[in-house]
Amino acid sequence: MYCLDANHVGKYERGKNRWPRRYYREAFCAVLGAAAPAELGFYPTRSAYTTGMRHLVDAGGVETSPAGGSPDPQLTASPTGLDVVIAVAGSMRHAIVESVDDPAVLARHAALADHLAGMYRAADPRVALPVAAGYADRLAHLLDHATASADALARLVPLVVGVHAQVGLWACHADRPSLARRYLAAACEIAADADDAVLRARAMGALSYRYSSAGWLATWRADQYVALGDLHRARRDIDLATVALGQADDGYPSGFFSRRTYGYGMQAHLDSVRATVHALLGKDDQATRLFADVHAAAANSRRHIATLSHRAMEHSATGEAEAASVALQRSVAWAVADGYGMGLRRALGVRATFDPAWSALPAVRDLDEQFAAARTRTESR
Repeated sequence: MYCLDANHVGKYERGKNRWPRRYYREAFCAVLGAAAPAELGFYPTRSAYTTGMRHLVDAGGVETSPAGGSPDPQLTASPTGLDVVIAVAGSMRHAIVESVDDPAVLARHAALADHLAGMYRAADPRVALPVAAGYADRLAHLLDHATASADALARLVPLVVGVHAQVGLWACHADRPSLARRYLAAACEIAADADDAVLRARAMGALSYRYSSAGWLATWRADQYVALGDLHRARRDIDLATVALGQADDGYPSGFFSRRTYGYGMQAHLDSVRATVHALLGKDDQATRLFADVHAAAANSRRHIATLSHRAMEHSATGEAEAASVALQRSVAWAVADGYGMGLRRALGVRATFDPAWSALPAVRDLDEQFAAARTRTESR
């Protein structure tokens, strides 16, 4: 049996001891209902974490510092995986007393966050989570107690949101749902408080991963790869989504979250993406037939809006200026009639892919005038 008095517990609460002995950690988790020490703000000291990272190095081949060297807690010009973790752990010793008005402090945290992000796909999340969660907590503490200028805070907030989102997604990959909810929700709340719509959208996108279905994720990934011109990965995700959606992974059959009310359904979205890939691969007959089927079975106007943007994207990529403009004109007309702002933004994104030399063409000028009229109409509401 192990006993703790008020003085001992107070040291943990004040952060003087950040990594209790194993039996104390297990006791705190049991009493407080935490799934892991990181949920209580505990994280390893440098020596404890270095031991854990050695397992990652051995398993994944991550390069380490020279044997016998004394790692510097500051980042080097080209840090390795282990160096980054040690630098993160070292930074946590200073986070409470730092001032983000100091450009050097912000630069150091920006470098740490950037290199931590670089470990996202390479590191074993089970090993990386303890120190990454601790660093996220220290950044949040720094933000909570900041009296910095608006410019400094504007640079700090995206770092805090990004690290929280990364920790949350790592927790998803490590099958730690309670930890994932905590950090993903915190990322959304911090972004919302900052009144940054783009940052909030990114944070909510990370949160949606926690609750997304396989078919939903693969379909959206395929759509993104098509936009980036990576048809190989797009086709891979189309195959994954086809299997998932074939298992009835396409939302609810009725009610608010049904296809007709809440959205246009992943299967139709997947078919639209598939048709775009067919067209870009030169399979024009298959693309035309599939696009026609999508429009014929569209659950609502938003499906038409998105699919017309897919058609415009395809025509833009193949150098067909008039066909691209006509498809976008139809998409914009649907979006204006439906009051669908996201559809307009998507259309503007496709317009940005047009060859600049097309700007003087009559069809493109007509499209730009349509965009200007839509913007005026939106601003006058």
